[in-house]
Amino acid sequence: MNIHHVFQLINTPDTLQRIATVLQHHQTALIQLAVAGRIADTTDRDNILRYFRDKQLPTRPTTIEEVMKNFASSALSYSVVRRSLGTHIGAIPTASSIAKALAAEFSDARFLDDAYWKPSAMKTLALDVAGKRGLTNAMLGEKTLHSRILGVLHDGAQQIAIASKNGLDAYYAAIEQQVSSPEKAWQMLEQFTKNKIRQVGPTLAMDFMKNIGFHMFVKPDVHFLQQLPTLTGLGTKFSPRDSFILGWWLASALKTPAFVLDHTLYQWGRHGGRSAC
Repeated sequence: MNIHHVFQLINTPDTLQRIATVLQHHQTALIQLAVAGRIADTTDRDNILRYFRDKQLPTRPTTIEEVMKNFASSALSYSVVRRSLGTHIGAIPTASSIAKALAAEFSDARFLDDAYWKPSAMKTLALDVAGKRGLTNAMLGEKTLHSRILGVLHDGAQQIAIASKNGLDAYYAAIEQQVSSPEKAWQMLEQFTKNKIRQVGPTLAMDFMKNIGFHMFVKPDVHFLQQLPTLTGLGTKFSPRDSFILGWWLASALKTPAFVLDHTLYQWGRHGGRSAC
């Protein structure tokens, strides 16, 4: 089914009200679970309270080091990598904890030093850590754990260095010019990642975008892809690209940040099977 036709089917007052009610129910139930301490992961618990109860949204980083940490925590959120990094800190890594997780993973305190989170320094650090493990640059990005992590850090640092060469204000302004529609935004992230950042595609890049203050983005991960058909009431499965576009349009119609729509479906996919009572 054409994604434009799908949106026409759900873009009615009754359907939008039903969807808004479902999302509010999900958020209320998740808040109850978090307050009751029934969500074990502290990152999930804190985010549920921050985004749903306290109505906060991520703000744009003011330093390139914070941009890099946000990129790393998003681009390394692939389940196998995230689980390994999370074991060191007892929670899903975020921009504020990714340095600690990487320092523990590689037994290298340099990850704790903000000086190494400048893009040029991170490229050098990734190659140095790789070399100590017998990995060359050509070997980075393979699906083995350390190869994947170091490839993401090296390649991501290189692309962010290029994109931010004129400073953060210019970097953000350039992004804003390219996100006038979901189709253009998807194309932008394909260009940012394709054949440039090993093991990172548009979906992980979308997580990065929404976490650095571009709230019109959703991340069509497994939870979003599973929850969206039920939410629409159509039961139709959508491709990641169509899910991204539909999520953008739907959030606009609901007059809610797409970030909130995304996070609701993400957290409900992870924890919604539990009773909040």
